[in-house]
Amino acid sequence: MDTRGRRGTVLVVAAALASFLLGIHAEGAQTWKLASAVAPGDRQDVATQRFVDLVNTRFAGRIKIEYFKASQLGNERELTEGVKLGTIELGMTSTSAMTTFVSQLAFYDLPFLFRDKTHARKVATGPVGDKLLKHMESAGIKGLATAESGFRLLMTNGVEVRHPKDMVGLKYRVIESPTHIAAFKALGASAVPIPFGEVYGALQQKVVDGMDLPLGNITAAKLYEVVKNLSLTEHIYTPHVFIMNLKLWSSLSAGDQKTLLEAAREGSDLERKLNDELVPKWSAELQGFGMKIIPIPDKTPFIEKMKPVWAQFDKQIGKDLIEEAVNTK
Repeated sequence: MDTRGRRGTVLVVAAALASFLLGIHAEGAQTWKLASAVAPGDRQDVATQRFVDLVNTRFAGRIKIEYFKASQLGNERELTEGVKLGTIELGMTSTSAMTTFVSQLAFYDLPFLFRDKTHARKVATGPVGDKLLKHMESAGIKGLATAESGFRLLMTNGVEVRHPKDMVGLKYRVIESPTHIAAFKALGASAVPIPFGEVYGALQQKVVDGMDLPLGNITAAKLYEVVKNLSLTEHIYTPHVFIMNLKLWSSLSAGDQKTLLEAAREGSDLERKLNDELVPKWSAELQGFGMKIIPIPDKTPFIEKMKPVWAQFDKQIGKDLIEEAVNTK
């Protein structure tokens, strides 16, 4: 065989080998779904997109995440159930939506559990937060990292809420959480669970007098169009969490698990950073849209009314965990 013939044979063999190897790679590549209920452009969406981009880059095609936002795969409870069952591989959701599956997560719904933002973050990203992520495994869910929606504030029509007595008799939309329902009943309000997708219409049609929500969610949902007073009570802190199907997680190598954890933590850190940077912008926007922002310099009356709710849930959550959080410096 002449030189050209041998060279041609080598090239054919090399091409066949490359094709074979590419076939193996394509066959072994995995596509995972990640679901969230958040609207595009929200800081939770930005944080989730950072996680997706980091994972897709670092896995270099071995694993690809497809990101479904704005409740395309269901609301927060539905997507959490999907992650639990394995029909959805990953999710980004609030801890409040997960309490049906992991009862200890009612911890985060306790009113006035945290002294301030610094305290809340130390707890959520420290030993207590890690224990709560670990509790998720009992539901077949791996908690990857804890991010942040922020402190909830009172939005009300018809009355400016400055004291708990202003809440008496009001109909308030709440998330479907026993802890939230108990907290608003403690203020003397009627607690009405309504899915988030229906709150705009409920406020517009005066089905309810108000609702509570972190500052960063109000503009995105255009709620300033249907509610006019915003009281800075900061009564409940709401984290977000990156979650994953536990069985899938357990099937991965230690290196792949490390990659996912690092990407989730980077996404979580970004959301906290955005919350810090955007507060002045959000406040100015809401005032520009006609909302009245009402400072609450002394939260003591609200604390006195709402804090007794803890006793209703301390067995479910664990008194030790609550005490550990309170004592976190």
